[in-house]
Amino acid sequence: MASARNGGDQGGAGEAPTRPKLLAGGAFVPPRGQGTQEAFDYEIRESSNWHAAQREGLAGADEYLDGVVDMEEEDIVELEPEEEEPTPAEMQRWRLRGRYISVKKPNIEDLTDHFNDVWHLRTGVNFAPLGKNWFTVTLFSEGDYNFVARGGPWIYRGYPLLFGKIVEGARPSETVLNSVPLWVQVYDVPWNRKKKSTAQLIGANLGKYLEVDLDADGRSPYDFLRVRIDIPVDRCLKPSITTQIPVLLHGGRPVCKSLVILQYLEDSFPGAGNALLPANPYDRAVACFWVAYADDIFFAAWIKSLKGTTEDEKAAGTAGALAALQTLEGAFRECSQGKPFFTGNEPGYVDVALGGYLGWMPAY
Repeated sequence: MASARNGGDQGGAGEAPTRPKLLAGGAFVPPRGQGTQEAFDYEIRESSNWHAAQREGLAGADEYLDGVVDMEEEDIVELEPEEEEPTPAEMQRWRLRGRYISVKKPNIEDLTDHFNDVWHLRTGVNFAPLGKNWFTVTLFSEGDYNFVARGGPWIYRGYPLLFGKIVEGARPSETVLNSVPLWVQVYDVPWNRKKKSTAQLIGANLGKYLEVDLDADGRSPYDFLRVRIDIPVDRCLKPSITTQIPVLLHGGRPVCKSLVILQYLEDSFPGAGNALLPANPYDRAVACFWVAYADDIFFAAWIKSLKGTTEDEKAAGTAGALAALQTLEGAFRECSQGKPFFTGNEPGYVDVALGGYLGWMPAY
């Protein structure tokens, strides 16, 4: 046997070590199964510093130190650098919340196989069911994540599968997936209207505007306007839509048609400049009447004079437009009372409405 530094025997390579020798004042404590509990407690007290601390009147064993300790010295423990485990935020990085819009419950294996075939992902995908056709969808690379999150619409067995980002700290009850992003192609848009403002208007009418496909100059490179819109799943899709121009966008909300825009501005910004409509209720009613007359009688006749299918229809339209203009001139003389505008010295509701026609027609 080799001798250990504390005076005990040190076992060899093939030998079991023997009992170490005790230091001065120490006592061997047998296993709990040997002796009584009282003897065990006594031996613990006799072999520890607790009894000495009590004899010297110290508050506890923590205040009894065997030897001098320099409290200003610090022990520095160096640890080998280990590979950091991913944090919860990083583990959630390529995860999406998914919702299958169907009363049918999909088979997870078939669902996974189906989208592995459809997506052809580089790193695969994992669907984890959450109940009620909700899933946690795990992707394993940024490219695959962006492809699934921004692509679509994704269809499984004839029903849409919607995806949304997982918001850290959000409750499952706060996660709402009730719309599907679609690229919509809008045809026959005026050349000067193929821009972002028109796309925002169309998006606001159909759902929620997301983005528009434009070139570096901010114009559509196609013969249509390509707009990505988040469309609610409970809204029926239409094969075609009709947009109305001009449009006012105020606070992100569209207001259509010229006369409606004028009334909206009058009500939204009272006192900002001259009023378009008279304050007197009767005068206001008269102004609205002449605006309606110009729209329904004069403008309709003028359009007929331009787009009539026969020469007789065009002649009838011209005659109707001239008669309507004579009526409007009589109304102008009566309302303006010799002043330059219908409402007096400043342009008002009727003047703005009629002035919009001047650039569209030659003198009659």
